[in-house]
Amino acid sequence: MKKLLFLLSIAIIIAFSGCQKETLTCKIVSQYDGQSILFNKDVTVKIEATSNKSDPWIQVSFDEQLVFDLTAPPYIVTIPSQVLTIGKHTIHALASLKNKSVMSSVTVNVVESLGEEKESPDFVDFADGKFPTGWITYSWEIDDKIGYSNNYSLRCANYPIATVYTKKTVHVLSCVEFYTKGGVIDLYIDDEKAQALSSVLVENGWEQWIYSVDSGKHAFRWQAEGVFKYLDDIRFFSEE
Repeated sequence: MKKLLFLLSIAIIIAFSGCQKETLTCKIVSQYDGQSILFNKDVTVKIEATSNKSDPWIQVSFDEQLVFDLTAPPYIVTIPSQVLTIGKHTIHALASLKNKSVMSSVTVNVVESLGEEKESPDFVDFADGKFPTGWITYSWEIDDKIGYSNNYSLRCANYPIATVYTKKTVHVLSCVEFYTKGGVIDLYIDDEKAQALSSVLVENGWEQWIYSVDSGKHAFRWQAEGVFKYLDDIRFFSEE
């Protein structure tokens, strides 16, 4: 009798599993909608797609012309700079299973440069709850409870990727310093991921980061993936 009940339980579990509703998600997490891209740089597109059945098949298109097929994660493609032209373009990602499909789309703006120079203050603490003139932010929030040096900070909001950037001209060899909490926040200089000169744990979970910068005009972009990461006390130092 016990054996019969056991076999019946297994049969019910199998039948229930087979009746589970098929789920499928698809999201372009990089690039983000509205992003400006330099025309002479390759474009990396990252897609997050999930299913409770099997790995979905992903088809990525650029202006519905250049098409990539991805059959298993990681779902990452590179659009070569040679095909980019100045103006707005649409990137589509279509995730498909046998009986279901989901699409995600973003529009990017390919530009010759990142625009006119908009200098940030040499010291930024966001204490007034506003972003400095010229900063463009995506999915960041001002947090008045967690801040390095007891001030306000930027908090990564509930979104896969959060970005903030500014432009600055340095006249000689310089460096940029900032503090993070809750995980890594990448710095991109002129759309290239930068390597830190140093990173040091300081206090209360904050980490200090220092990067070198060559003289000239540069775009600085901080990018975080996930939530509950904090960015604060961004400083530019220059031996002028």
